[in-house]
Amino acid sequence: YEPLLEKLAPTPLERQRLLRDYFEPSVEDVEAERKKPTAAHRAIARLVRSGSVKLIVTLNFDRLIEQAIRAEGIEPTVVASPSDVEGLAPLHTLDCCVVHLHGDYLNPTSMLNTTTELEVYNPSTLKLLHRILEDYGLIIAGWSSVYDPALRDAIAGHYPSRFTLAWIEPGASSEQSVELRTLKKGLLVPTDADAGFGRLADA
Repeated sequence: YEPLLEKLAPTPLERQRLLRDYFEPSVEDVEAERKKPTAAHRAIARLVRSGSVKLIVTLNFDRLIEQAIRAEGIEPTVVASPSDVEGLAPLHTLDCCVVHLHGDYLNPTSMLNTTTELEVYNPSTLKLLHRILEDYGLIIAGWSSVYDPALRDAIAGHYPSRFTLAWIEPGASSEQSVELRTLKKGLLVPTDADAGFGRLADA
């Protein structure tokens, strides 16, 4: 994905134009009920409403998690670029915060797509990520950990032993995720995100 995208669309604006149709629903998508929040998004939103989850870090460019949270009557604080980080209130004072670690598709300069872009984060984004990892428990879902060395390094170096790392994974784990989970003495939850977050929300 990363090398191909870099060749097809060398600049952030060109990448945004190439990818935009993947995120915005067409008339056909609406009729077929595609490109809308999944069961996992809705379950996470229920966990937010109950107060069990206050902070979501997503690598997705879309806004489906925000849609699901708003459907529960909660307006999330959204962080999608280094400039958003600069004006952010202390995390513990926010009812709900969604951090788009790889950016937002409507802001092409914020999007991190290529291998080079994912090697290191902006210093202010990295500082926020370290804060999150040091102060909050982590449930990982839908991440192979193969293509994001900056995030792997941050978790390896800053996630504390006082929190259990839970990793929802329905299939075979990548070598990188096994290594990271072993390092952090993490707990493998062998199910998919829909079922895993759904059971948590129901509980």
